[in-house]
Amino acid sequence: MRVEIFSKFVQISIEKQNEVLPKILKYATKYFQNQYHLSSSILILDDGERFKKDYLINWAYHLAMQEHSMDHNIALDSILEVSYLPIRIKMISPNSLLECVNVSFRMLGASRAVLILDRPSHIAKRYISAMLSQIIVSSDLTHIYLDSSKADFWYFLMQIIGNKIIHNVRLEFDYDSFKMNEFGKKSFKSSYLTQGEIKLRNAYLTLGCKNTDSFFDIKSRFFELIKEYHPDKVYGKEDEIVRLYNLKFIEIKEAFDIIKLSFENI
Repeated sequence: MRVEIFSKFVQISIEKQNEVLPKILKYATKYFQNQYHLSSSILILDDGERFKKDYLINWAYHLAMQEHSMDHNIALDSILEVSYLPIRIKMISPNSLLECVNVSFRMLGASRAVLILDRPSHIAKRYISAMLSQIIVSSDLTHIYLDSSKADFWYFLMQIIGNKIIHNVRLEFDYDSFKMNEFGKKSFKSSYLTQGEIKLRNAYLTLGCKNTDSFFDIKSRFFELIKEYHPDKVYGKEDEIVRLYNLKFIEIKEAFDIIKLSFENI
C-alpha cells in the first residue's frame, strides 16, 4: 500500500490481494456519497466531508508504514494539508507497488553534469547520493548535479549504471542519455578507449550490467533479457513491433557474446 500526492488528487494504491482492501472499500462506500467506481479504482469527490477523508488517509498511511511500502520522508501532515482534493483508491496487481524512477544523464558544460529523476523519490535520491558522494555538487527534488572535472568522475558514474531495486523503488537508467549528450556528442571519454573497449563498455550497458559483475550474474541477466525480448512473444503482432523485438534480441545476443569473449581472454 502507498499514499501519494498528485496534482489533482490524493492516491491510495493498494494491492488487490491485500486483506485490508475490503475494509477500505467498505468504508469508502458507506461514508462517502459522491464516490464513483471505475474499472480498477474508486474516486471520492466529497469536498465537504474532509474529516472523513483525513481519517481514511491517516488509516491508509499508517498501514502502509507498517508494511514498509512508504517512504519515511513523506510526512503525513503534508498529505493531510491537501485532503480537500479528491481521493483515488487504486487497486493494483501484486508487485505493482514498486515505484519506478527513470534516471537520465546530461552534460552541462566542461565541468558539470546532472542526473535527472523523472519523479521525486527520496529513496532513489538518497541511494544515488550515497554512491556518488565524492562527485556531487548539489541537488534538488529531481536533479543531482555532479562535478565532471573530478579525476574519477566516469569511474564513479559507471558504478551506479544498471537497473536495480532499492527498497520499494525500481531504478531504470536511460542508457542512450549516458551515451550521448545534448549536442549529440558522446558523453564518455571514448577517445581514451580502444574500439574493443568501447564495444565491451556498450555491451555492459546493453545488458544493464557493471564491469564488476560476476559472469554468473551477467549470464542470468542475459537469460532474463532474452526471455523478455524473444520474438515469439510478439508473434502475430504488427510487423514494426516484430522487427523491433528481432533487433533487440540480436543486440542482446551480440552484447553477451562480446562480454563472454572478454572473460575467456582473461
